[in-house]
Amino acid sequence: MDTSLLFRLPQELRDQIYEYVLHQSPGVLYQSSEEGADNFYRRTMARPRRSFINWLRSHWSRSRLVERARGPENNQLKYVCRRLYYETRGMDLRCNWIVFRDSASLSAVQQSVLLFRRCSLLRRFVIMSSPESFTAEYGQLNLSELIGYCTADPAVMVRVHIPYWSQANPNFVFLGLAYLFTLRGDASLITRLAQSTSVSYLSDSVSEILTTSLAVPPNFRFFPREESLDIDAVQCGLRRSTMPNPHAAIGDVRKLVEQWFMNGL
Repeated sequence: MDTSLLFRLPQELRDQIYEYVLHQSPGVLYQSSEEGADNFYRRTMARPRRSFINWLRSHWSRSRLVERARGPENNQLKYVCRRLYYETRGMDLRCNWIVFRDSASLSAVQQSVLLFRRCSLLRRFVIMSSPESFTAEYGQLNLSELIGYCTADPAVMVRVHIPYWSQANPNFVFLGLAYLFTLRGDASLITRLAQSTSVSYLSDSVSEILTTSLAVPPNFRFFPREESLDIDAVQCGLRRSTMPNPHAAIGDVRKLVEQWFMNGL
């Protein structure tokens, strides 16, 4: 194998080839084996549905399917020969977002903390928890440790998907503004909205808002539960919402929502 044309290339070019082969745009799913080995799998993504009603009916089943289903192990190059094994070791971490989901024994947050303690190459990861484990972890030591990593190293990027902030929720836009205020201290948009609706409506809707005393750095971002925007679902939810016309208060709602899915809070 050492006589291969691949190994005649400079190391820098080989590394670029390896990253091109191993990169997966939806990220790779992390799972630890019973023996404690770290494994990274290609994710199996369900296609979005055009109809909002079909999307809404199938949402929970699709979410569970995506969570259970996984593709093959992402790095197949390491099984070709010993040299490729050593040259591609750790490439999954360097060129992909690493996605953590709850397992039977550990939450997504706990898994990410344990892997980060062992592996200095981990720089970009996604936390996708169930509502139960997310509520249990929020504000606790594990999540605080992740926030501490981001504060200490701006190169670390963490995406946390809030499991009960769904674009199918009629109050999706309002909750996003409330999270923006609570997590980032940005009250500008929610103040403008409050001027066009009753205080009682606002106060009745804040029961789901997260509260934290932690200073959240800009490289620790919060995203909606879904990974991709379905603007039809958002607009349908807005029509069912009891909130007065948000466009008049906060401007271009579609652009705001697109930014939440692209950059988070």
